Amino acid sequence: MDNRLRIIDETFKKDIYNLIVREGFEVVDSFIIGKIELISDVKSNVLFDVRVEAIYPLKLGNSESISFTNVDLKKYSHINPDGSVCFHSLSSPDLEYKLDNDIKALLEWFHEYYELEMDDKHFEYPFYSKLNEKNVFLFCDSDFTPKKDDFGFFYYTKGYSTEKNNYLIQGLKNQNDFSKIRFLWSNYYGNFKNSLKGIYLILEKAPVYHRNFSFNKWTDFKTLFSASFLKFINDSKKKLEKKDLIEGKFFVLLLGYPIYDNKINYEIILIDYYNLPVYKGDLVDSDIIWAKAVDSSYDIFFGRGKLHNSLTESKILVLGVGAIGSNLAESLVRGGCKNVSLFDHDIKEIGNICRAKYNFFSGESFKVDELALLLTSISPFVEIKKYRNVILPLLTDELKKNYLEVFDRYDYIFNCTASNDVNIIIDDLPIKSQLLTLSISNNANDLVCIIGNGNVYQTNSKIYNEINQDLNDLFNPQGCWNPTFKASFHNINALLNFALSNIDYKLKKGLELKTFMLDVNERENYTIKLKD
Repeated sequence: MDNRLRIIDETFKKDIYNLIVREGFEVVDSFIIGKIELISDVKSNVLFDVRVEAIYPLKLGNSESISFTNVDLKKYSHINPDGSVCFHSLSSPDLEYKLDNDIKALLEWFHEYYELEMDDKHFEYPFYSKLNEKNVFLFCDSDFTPKKDDFGFFYYTKGYSTEKNNYLIQGLKNQNDFSKIRFLWSNYYGNFKNSLKGIYLILEKAPVYHRNFSFNKWTDFKTLFSASFLKFINDSKKKLEKKDLIEGKFFVLLLGYPIYDNKINYEIILIDYYNLPVYKGDLVDSDIIWAKAVDSSYDIFFGRGKLHNSLTESKILVLGVGAIGSNLAESLVRGGCKNVSLFDHDIKEIGNICRAKYNFFSGESFKVDELALLLTSISPFVEIKKYRNVILPLLTDELKKNYLEVFDRYDYIFNCTASNDVNIIIDDLPIKSQLLTLSISNNANDLVCIIGNGNVYQTNSKIYNEINQDLNDLFNPQGCWNPTFKASFHNINALLNFALSNIDYKLKKGLELKTFMLDVNERENYTIKLKD
């Protein structure tokens, strides 16, 4: 500890920082504490209490184990509830190096957010004074933007719950003009059936002190709640049912307020049904109980990574949902695609599970049914359509017409059947959609992606003749069945997602899609080479 104390004390006293050590560092319990003063040429100097935890320089989870605190700074950006500066710097096992970086991070915050009072337009969620953590309300963008002072009833449905209750906000109904606003979940999730009812109000600004410290008392709303809304709180009690009460005693107040780009953020307050915060037309001085509200809008849901709009905004048909098609469908949905249809007549067998997106738990089932359920469970914004159909030889004009009626509804068709018979049939269909035919060679040594239609069979056959794959090492399932190629889940996905990345890249750059092949070279440490 003596050595740690010496290093910390000496580092803060270096001349390179524009600060003064006001109270020398000392060991208190398991911490090292001290007080520093940061020097400003444009505003008053600021004192900070410094506290260094025993684990420093390592972090505790994602939190820094050193703090710089001044409770008078709460009106500035990036300040935690205890008044400490919120910052993150590089990890290091070297105490002196880490401390140097943390002091520089503090000085950077001091200049940008204290001296310059910068507003970086980054929305900061409020810190709640009293939070009910058991109930979580999810919301997304709506078809219309509610206006300031709108109030009325809102509707929500109960979602999947374990230790926490999850609810989806579905819509608003204005009390004055009875206009309705719908939240834009997919058809599966956007359902008012068995919905619960609460009340809502749209505020002019966030219900916070300073920048993002939530109100504590109901009386904090005195200047924000109108007399008509207070009356509505009282009157609404008669229109709520027992089923609308959370934990048997709370009804829900949804508060909206604008944040940026005409976007509305929402907060949740739980109101005690049996002890309303309104008495004789005025608010009472009691504590507010907040619940968690999470913005799950599409742009946030897929903000960390999505495919190009050419795919996400298009109608996509995945033809064949075996090892290739099922994995591709999941990548498309996790990439933000909003309209994905599945076409396959096959039933999932136990042997399909190890390399496709199916589970043992659900037993034998139609592939499209199980995959549709999986995809729906991933994204609340995807519409899934299922076809339990087989591609039959075009023996009649009516059959050909029927296939074209279906296929031409789509912008992209990913043919993942890995079937030469299907390729032959598709060649006879003048499909208007962009067709991409994907297949993988035995042992996943190659992936072939043929762009376009009319000559799929010939092109595919020519490429595979050149590949000269080893067909003596196929897998023969039990019973009378065709042998199938060998390839593991991870090898299929390595090639498949490489191919999808290549397609996505071409679309982002506005480049023409061309037939290409991915070639695995295990002699060069499993390198994948693109050939187009």
